[in-house]
Amino acid sequence: MLLVRVIGLFCILLLAPLLARAESVLDLSVQDSKTNLASMMQVLDVAYGERHEPYQILDEASWVPVEDTPAILAAPREQSSIWLRVVLSNDSDMPLYRWLEISPWALDEIDAWLLVPDTRQTVGHWRIGADVPVESREIKTTRAVVPVSLNAKEQVLLLLHVRSNHRPALVITSWNPVDFVIAERDRYQKHSVLFAIVLTLFVVLLLQHNLHYLLLACWMLALFVLEAEKEGYISYLLFSEQSDIGLNIRFMSSLLEKSLFIAVSVFFLGLNKHPYWRWVPIGVLGVTFLASVTGFFLDGVAVRRLASGVHIFFALLWLCIVPAAIKISARWQPFLIGLLSLNWLVTTLLIMSFALNIHYSLSFSLARIGIEIMVIVGLLLIYVLKQREYGRMLELQLRESEKAERDRLERAVAQRTQELNQALDAAHKADASKTKFLSRVTHDLKSPLTSIMGYSQLLSTEQGKNGQMSRIIYDSASHMLNLINRLIDYARDVTSIEMNEVDLYLHAFINNVSHEGRILAGKNNNDFKLEVDELLPSVIRCDETLLREVLLNLLDNAAKYTVNGDIALRIYDRNTHESEKGSVLQLVCEVEDTGCGIDAEEHDQLFDPLFRVSDKGEGTGLGLAIVKELVERMGGDIFLSSVPNKGTCVRFTVPVKPGREDAGIAVLKSPTRMLPLYNADGLEAWVVEDSEQIRHLLYMELSELGFTVVTFADAESAINALQAKNTMPDIILTDYRLPKASGGAVLEAARAIDPLVPVLLLSATWYLQPERQETGECYTALLGKPVDLALLRHEVARACGLADIQASNSSEAHSSGSVTASSIVINEDSIQQLEVWLELGAVTDITEWCEQLGKQHPESACFAEELSALAQRGDFKAIHRRLLELS
Repeated sequence: MLLVRVIGLFCILLLAPLLARAESVLDLSVQDSKTNLASMMQVLDVAYGERHEPYQILDEASWVPVEDTPAILAAPREQSSIWLRVVLSNDSDMPLYRWLEISPWALDEIDAWLLVPDTRQTVGHWRIGADVPVESREIKTTRAVVPVSLNAKEQVLLLLHVRSNHRPALVITSWNPVDFVIAERDRYQKHSVLFAIVLTLFVVLLLQHNLHYLLLACWMLALFVLEAEKEGYISYLLFSEQSDIGLNIRFMSSLLEKSLFIAVSVFFLGLNKHPYWRWVPIGVLGVTFLASVTGFFLDGVAVRRLASGVHIFFALLWLCIVPAAIKISARWQPFLIGLLSLNWLVTTLLIMSFALNIHYSLSFSLARIGIEIMVIVGLLLIYVLKQREYGRMLELQLRESEKAERDRLERAVAQRTQELNQALDAAHKADASKTKFLSRVTHDLKSPLTSIMGYSQLLSTEQGKNGQMSRIIYDSASHMLNLINRLIDYARDVTSIEMNEVDLYLHAFINNVSHEGRILAGKNNNDFKLEVDELLPSVIRCDETLLREVLLNLLDNAAKYTVNGDIALRIYDRNTHESEKGSVLQLVCEVEDTGCGIDAEEHDQLFDPLFRVSDKGEGTGLGLAIVKELVERMGGDIFLSSVPNKGTCVRFTVPVKPGREDAGIAVLKSPTRMLPLYNADGLEAWVVEDSEQIRHLLYMELSELGFTVVTFADAESAINALQAKNTMPDIILTDYRLPKASGGAVLEAARAIDPLVPVLLLSATWYLQPERQETGECYTALLGKPVDLALLRHEVARACGLADIQASNSSEAHSSGSVTASSIVINEDSIQQLEVWLELGAVTDITEWCEQLGKQHPESACFAEELSALAQRGDFKAIHRRLLELS
């Protein structure tokens, strides 16, 4: 009995290898897609780097059933190589065609053979797996699929060789090809719809231009990429060929998802203002970047180990954030911590399942997507509510701040208004004092100036150089009077320079300015030259005061910087053009000197106030600045050219209009009492003048002297009258520029008939005529325009031999005053004030005193008129004698 048992045991030991080599048989006709066929196969575990031929591996004795060692199918995060074999049969009566799917799809490389069981002849061979491009596979899909075709009652041996660096599980399922395609299409449609939704939300959040929304959008997108790539959706969508890029996409997206979760936590929990935690988002994103770059240089095993370590670090780091977040007291803080804790819990469970390989699979997790989307929506909702509350709080604070600021402004305005009122009162007082002071000063300036003008008018009637110089004094005094009047306007707060255009005899104006120019040039022993265009009009309309001030400033400036040299004044017309206001003359004035000159780099600064070329010269540096301002005020332009050590030329152009000769400008204004009185007693005087106003003026003036006056509008009429008349007139007054002929023709015709007839020339341009030197002595007298009536009367009286009746009229007036002197009543204070004004030469004050005396005491009106006339003549001694007669 014992011997039988030993023999039986020995037989079993001998037959065991044969029994182990017997292949399992699997009927495909009864299998569905939910059954794991791998558990029904035999498995052989070999070294990763070993290579075996199919025929050799089938003869190995180490094959074991998978159901005896199920753990052999799992090899997470390590390189592994296993062989599987099974006999597939079709026990049905119909042909069978199935697709065997080997999961997970990311296995590196799978070789599949179909062999005839008895002969081991190869029926088919396929290479699939993540390292094999889709285009080179028989079935164009990212899944690992082996096609199997069996006839009725046919069997075939399936041999699989699976190599991978990560195999969390191994599942082999049998699919009807149609069902497989439908399932794969549904899976990709699900991914596509979710991807469209996530991408839409990403764009919407991105367009909010808010950092919180941006972090949520990026976190959501990274999460979807991670889950979708578990089934190869992203790599298949972006890359037609499958390679290790899928592993890197999963690795980078998983790290980015965790780091963005921490960044979202920091910002939403209010830790972005914390002195330390605010740097955490930058730190975790930096770690993610470095780890992602490192992953490209590691194999799959190292990448997965690195991912496990970084994930665990991020999970622990988030736990460290929670205590700091709890300390922040805010209404929505607990809800935020709860939502983020939920997401951390789900993520941590997935990390642990991956690290420990507990129920971890490379499949899309819709549950995780749903939970994290819920968390993101909750965070968005809380953030929006917080923003609304913050907006309402800001609005309330703004209203309170506006109310406080309004109250403060009202108090400040009230206080400032009070201060301004006080300052205004002080300004009014100061302005009144200033006005009173300036008015008094200008008033007192006009008094001696009136005396200067009066005496110069008296002296202007003399012949020769004294009369000429006195007229220059009168012109300068008139210019000063205009400046004083502007000073008075300034005292009245009329601060802007107003244009006061008047009709002006241009050549007389130029003649007077040239006299002053000669005086200025002579200070440094300079020669003065005047060049005037003869075709310039006689009368122009411009601001005489501004034009004179500009010319005198330029002449004075040239005289200061020129010694023993030449100074030239040129005046000419550049061009005439028609404008909207009529014909406009472009008057060009040039002042050129041979002085020291100016460097080119200083030309741009010459017209700046207070700029001086040299500190050695005179002046304050305001001359050219004032000139430029006045020229621009007249609407003109000014230019300067200068060469060092050669000289300077300043040229300005101002627009002027042609003027009219009328009674308003025809004469130099003089007080009537200052005009000498003569009696012509019916002598005949002829007047040849083309200007009707001047012709009428001369007619009235000569008629007042007792002449019988005959007027002519042109030279030809006068010449015809001379030739037709039997007797000659006693005196002829003629202009030079006349229609059809000149004043010289009238002179020649008159002297041809009577060489002794007096002929007086009245001309605005007489000193420019060539015949001034040649035939100037043929005229009895040469008088310029505007006509000085006092000089005209003296010259007419001298030519006709009339007697001066001024002395007798003055004696009569004196006698009339003496007769009424006994009836004049003036108090002592008034006489003392009048004596003070006499000492000061205050002509204006004396005349105003006389007017007041005549109004208050009508019986003294004649006496007051007498004193006023003496004051206008400047005869203060006569006024003093009349006051002594009253005492």
